Amino acid sequence: MKRNWAGVARDVKRGYPLSDAAIKLVAWATHGVLRPSGDDFAMLRLVLLALLPQIGGKQPA
Repeated sequence: MKRNWAGVARDVKRGYPLSDAAIKLVAWATHGVLRPSGDDFAMLRLVLLALLPQIGGKQPA
């Protein structure tokens, strides 16, 4: 099954209203060296939504 990841990222961005503020914060904190787009934050959020539950479920022995 092939996924349209650009569409998924766009849907995640719509559900995350703080992405514009996060973009401005990163640009300000890095003095304009990094200028992420809304799609960058949408993909980061998508990755974190997929990975954090997997990592959080593991308990050290």
